[in-house]
Amino acid sequence: MVCRQVTGIAPAMATVTEHRRHRRRCGCGTVTIAEAPAGTATAPASYGPNLRAWVVYPPVFQHVPVALVVELVTDLSGVDPSAGWVCRVLRETADVLAGVEKLIRTLLAAAHILHVDETGAKVTGARWWLHVSATEKLTTYHLDQSRGRPAITNLGIFDGVTGIAVHDCWASCNAYTDCEHALCGAHIARELIAADETHRGQYWQPKP
Repeated sequence: MVCRQVTGIAPAMATVTEHRRHRRRCGCGTVTIAEAPAGTATAPASYGPNLRAWVVYPPVFQHVPVALVVELVTDLSGVDPSAGWVCRVLRETADVLAGVEKLIRTLLAAAHILHVDETGAKVTGARWWLHVSATEKLTTYHLDQSRGRPAITNLGIFDGVTGIAVHDCWASCNAYTDCEHALCGAHIARELIAADETHRGQYWQPKP
C-alpha cells in the first residue's frame, strides 16, 4: 500500500445564520420575546466572533494596516467590512483586555530585568513614537506623540521599577534613579556595525 497525505484548509467562505425569535402577546397585554442565542448582537445584522478575531489578529500581531486587513478579509471570505468597523472592533477588544494590560504592566514593573525602547511610527502622516517595555514573556506598548519623559510617564511602568532597566542610554530613561541601568547589547552591536560601515578599514587602537 502506498499512501499520500495532503494537508489543506477549508475555504474561508462567509456563512449567514438567521435566528428567528418567536414573539407572543399574553391576554393581559404583555409581549414576550424568546431569548436570543448568546453572543448575538441587538442589531438586525452583525458580524460574528470568528470574523472579529480575523480582523484583530493581522493588525495586532502582524502589524498589517487596517486598509489591508479589509482587503485581506474581503479577498479570502467575500465579506466586505468597513475600515471603521475594524477600528471599532480593535477598540472594543482593547477595552475587554484593559484588566489584562494593567496586570502585565504591574508584572513588568516588578521584573528584575526590564527591557525598554522606543521607535518612530507614522500616524496619519505625523511622527509618533511607539514605546515598548518587555521581559522574556511579557510585553506592553504605548503609542505617544512624545518620545521623552511625558510618554514614559504615561506608560506607567518606570515609576515602580527597582530592578535593572536595559535600554539605549536614552536620557529620559536615565532620569529614573530608583533602578539600575544597563546598556542594551543590541544597540552596542548596531553602533559598532555603523562605525565599521562609516569608517571602512579603520584600525581601532586598543587601550593599553
